[in-house]
Formats: sequence, structure tokens, C-alpha cells
Amino acid sequence: MCGICGFNWEDKALARKMSDVLEHRGPDGHGYYTDKNISLGHRRLSIIDLSARGKQPMQNKDGTVWITFNGEIYNYRELRKKLEPKYRFASDTDTEVIIHLYEEYGEKCLQYLNGMFAFAIWDTKKEKFFLARDRIGIKPLYYYFMEGKFIFASEIKAILEHNVERHVDTNALADFITFGYVPYPRTMFSNIYKLPPAHCLIFSKNKIRIKKYWDIGTEKALSFSDAKKSLYSDFRKSVELQLMSDVPLGAYLSGGVDSSSIVAMMSTLTENPVTTFSIGFDSDEVINELYYAKQAAEKFNTDHNEIIVTSEEAVKILPKIVQHLDEPIANPASVPLYFMSKAAKKKVSVVLTGNGGDELFAGYRQHKVLSIVNRYYNRSPYLFNSKAAHLAISLLNKAVPGSSKYKKYSSFAAEFVKTLHNPTLSYMALMYNVFKPEDKEKLFADKSMQMTNPNTEIITSSFSAKSDILNRLCMIDLKMLLPENYLMVDDKINMANSVESRVPFLDHNLVQSALNMPSSYKLSGLKEKYIFKKAMSGLLPKEILTRKKYGFTPPLTHWINKDLRSEAQNILLDNNEIGKYFNKSYLSKILNEASKKDYNKVLPLLMFGYWHNEFISGD
Repeated sequence: MCGICGFNWEDKALARKMSDVLEHRGPDGHGYYTDKNISLGHRRLSIIDLSARGKQPMQNKDGTVWITFNGEIYNYRELRKKLEPKYRFASDTDTEVIIHLYEEYGEKCLQYLNGMFAFAIWDTKKEKFFLARDRIGIKPLYYYFMEGKFIFASEIKAILEHNVERHVDTNALADFITFGYVPYPRTMFSNIYKLPPAHCLIFSKNKIRIKKYWDIGTEKALSFSDAKKSLYSDFRKSVELQLMSDVPLGAYLSGGVDSSSIVAMMSTLTENPVTTFSIGFDSDEVINELYYAKQAAEKFNTDHNEIIVTSEEAVKILPKIVQHLDEPIANPASVPLYFMSKAAKKKVSVVLTGNGGDELFAGYRQHKVLSIVNRYYNRSPYLFNSKAAHLAISLLNKAVPGSSKYKKYSSFAAEFVKTLHNPTLSYMALMYNVFKPEDKEKLFADKSMQMTNPNTEIITSSFSAKSDILNRLCMIDLKMLLPENYLMVDDKINMANSVESRVPFLDHNLVQSALNMPSSYKLSGLKEKYIFKKAMSGLLPKEILTRKKYGFTPPLTHWINKDLRSEAQNILLDNNEIGKYFNKSYLSKILNEASKKDYNKVLPLLMFGYWHNEFISGD
């Protein structure tokens, strides 16, 4: 894992400044390449081939192809064997494999890569940049193009070294208030963009062309028994591939099904005990997962490490977290992740994480809601149109007894039912959108700021796809929520402490097969991840498989009550700049009068305030 940067003119000093900003992504080395139309920079975190032969930017034999690369190609040894008859290798790196793969196949080289990556190739013969981001969006890649200047980097802060104008993209702000993150291709900065997952960018003759190179295809559904066997095999292969490393590696362990499955599989594939890390809090407000993690660690005989985060530590670190994220992301899990990765770095440089399991195998609340609504829709579809929505809601509420385990989902389902006539709104109702349209009318100082959604095409195309409705929702989660929130936090916060995170659930072959499974394999009644748990039944003990899902949820209410409320008041109410965007009287009401259920409105506002101070107003 590394940091990459570059631009379309020669300036070695500027390339050095950009890469220096990315030092946390690569503390083990740095390199630069400049020519009349090109400057490339690289920061190295040594994982594979620790020798000087792995230094980047790297070139081919005659210097006509240059690359700066961030990530890991897990099948690089297999690809190398196919290329060796024609190409002579000077290193044992996956970077060099990409170079020769590009020489052999050009832009089609992306079809052969299995891994997580963001890279830029400079082709001197064709005088073009070729940039690419992995299929799922595990690695970030940003770019800027104005007035003939093309700039790219792993993080926005490196692009800002060019003294580009810093302005808030108000459309992105409206999206952030809705989602809690900014969906691609926008960022919170005007004129700075994310390259979407599974896309490549060609910059040539002062023009940009962006192309999608991969999408999730369709496969014939297997029987449940065959699908379960195939899932176990694919998961094992993914974990095995991602164990490749020339430095120590470990895993984050919560004691839940996803992380425990990874640790269990690692234990069967390695001789030495797996090094594991778990996090806890100094509050009784949330379920402390240390107990469950310790149980799993003992079961699999790991070298286990526990970290406790205090309220004071959490509040103190928030501004630094926003600085590393480059954009506000209202994900409270970024706080414990920072402390866990900091502790992990003392023992390992690589960790495997459980991200992606919920998106592939229907592990979220909205998946259960959809199951309930679908049950009634299939019985009485005529009730689920916009005019008769209130009848459907009434039916739903009457059908769910107050003592039923279904009851806690009924109000959430009601919001979804109201929007069934519009797939975009349906998705919005199912997501954890904190500020509803009526809230935004009160929040925004500029009434013209309406919610916009750059991913309407993704949502509508997924809802109109041939796959069943639950898989369509999983597809949208995989394309929006996962890369723009969870994976972005996972990359940026781990790399803040120079730790590479890997995600075995997101091997693209595993993703492909999982999203082609019938929904009934994933959600049996309200039993989430049904087929995955069955596949892991020979590997995990019953107490882990049947454990109630809690999620990685920090004690946000405790933090707000104890320390964050006054901090939020200082950041949001005492800053005149914030008044450009938000109605301060409504902000004050949220901070001072909000009931417990509204505390989750504070975090996105506070994260935006921290971000604005750090990157825009410079306070």
C-alpha cells in the first residue's frame, strides 16, 4: 500500500511536495519521475519485495512506460508466469507485472487483475495518462482538471498542494447531509473528483475520457448445497490469496461472524498464531464487543490485543480524523478504527478486515425491512402504489403484533412503503438518511439547496434489473455505501497509521457469485447471512454463528453528552462561515434541544464544521 500523485507538466519540487503530504501512506521510501510533460510521485509502504528493486515510480525496459501504483495484485505470481516467456523481470513485485501486462494488452490489462488498486501509467509513445481504480473501490483515486492542468493523487490534500481554489460544492454538501458521505464522482471540493470504482481514465491531448471496464454480470444460480460449497471454496481462496506478504500481518476481530470467519480461515492456512486486535469503550451505552472477540480469540488461539477508547480520546482525535479523511464522512466507527490501527502498527503492517460481508449476504436492517415489505407486496401488490400507501402501512402495522420481533421494523418499513412508486426515493428511505426533506428545509440557509443525487442512474438501473429486489438493494449498497463510506474510512484511517487493510469478502469473483445467489439463500425469514453462516458452520462455533448482530457502533450519545455538545456549539454556532450554509437557529435547536433519537444529527454537522475549518476557512 502506498501513496501516488502526479500531474501533466514538469516540476520535481512540486511532485516532492505532493508526495511528502502522503508520507503516512508510505513511510518506507519515496521516488519521483519528471519529464517535459509529466511529473510522478510515490510514497512506499513496503509489503512485497522489500528490496530497492521495488522502488517507484517504476519503468519498463526501454523507459516508454512508467507507473506509480498503490495496492496489491493478489494473482500477480500467476500473471507473471504467463508473461515470463516474453518479458524479463527485474523485481519480484506486482508493480512490474502491471507494467508488462499493460505492454501486452494495453487498457485491457485491467481485466486480468485480481486485487485492490489505484494506479497511473504514463505512456511516452502515446503521450497519455492511463489511470485506473479497482472494481469495488477499495483504493481511492482523485483528480482535478481545469485550464489545461491535470492533477491526480491518492488523497485530496496532495492535490491541494497546487494551490487550487478551495470552494464547497454545495450539491455535494446536500448529498452529504442526506447520506452522511459524498457519493462519487463528486467530492466536497468544487472541481476535485473521485474516479468511480471499476473505471479507468485516459488523459491525452488535453482531454479526459472516463470508461467503465467492469460490472457485475449474471450467472446461473446453483442449488443451495452447491452454492454453499462454492462459497466456502471461494472464501477460502480469497483469504489465502490475501495472506501474501513479506511483512507481518494480522486481523481485526470483533467476535462477529464476518471477522471471526476471516480469523478462523487464517488459522487454518498459517502455522503461527494469527495476531488479532479488538476495540472497546469506557461506556455502558453500547454493547462492548471485547467479550465476544476474546471468546473468538481463545477459540482460534490468536495472539490477541485489546484497546480501550475513552470519551476524552475520541473527542480529541476527531479533527485529526477529518484531516485524514479529506472529506467529512459521518461514520463514528472511524474513531475506534484510528486507535485500533495505531495499536496494530506496533506489531503488523497488514490487517485483514470483515468489510463487505453485510453488503454481499444481506446483513443490514434495510434488508430485513425489504423482506417484510416484499412479503405483503407479493400478497397484495395493488396496495403498494403511492395513492394507497397509507392502506398498506395500516395493513403492515395491524399485521405485526406489538410483541412481535418484527415490530421494531414496522415504522422503518412504513417509510419505504410510501416511496415504492419511485426507486430512487425507495432507496433513500431504506438508507440511514438522518436529515429527511422536511429537516433540510429547516437546516439549509439557502433554500435553493435541494437534495441532489448523482447516482440516480445506479439506483434506478439496479431496481429495474432482472435480479430479485433484495439483490438489487445489495448491489446499490456495494456500489454506493461501501466504497464511499466504509471502504473510504477503512483506507484513510488505517493508512493514517501506515497500516494496509485488506478485504477478503471483496474479491471480485466472490462478489460476482454472491450477488447472483437467490435472496432466499441469504435471508431466511429474518435470519441474515443464512448461506454464509451455513458455509462457515464447520469452521465457527455455534455461539458465534447464532450471536445477535450489533454492528461496530461507538457510544455516540455518551460522547455528545459528555464532551462533544460544547465542542459542536463552538465549531458550528460560533463560526460565521457556517452561517453561509446552515440556519443557525435550527443548528442551535439540534444541539440544545434534540432528544436522544436525534443525537445522530450532530455528528455529520460537526464533521462538516471540522472539515470546513481545516480545509476551507483555515481556522
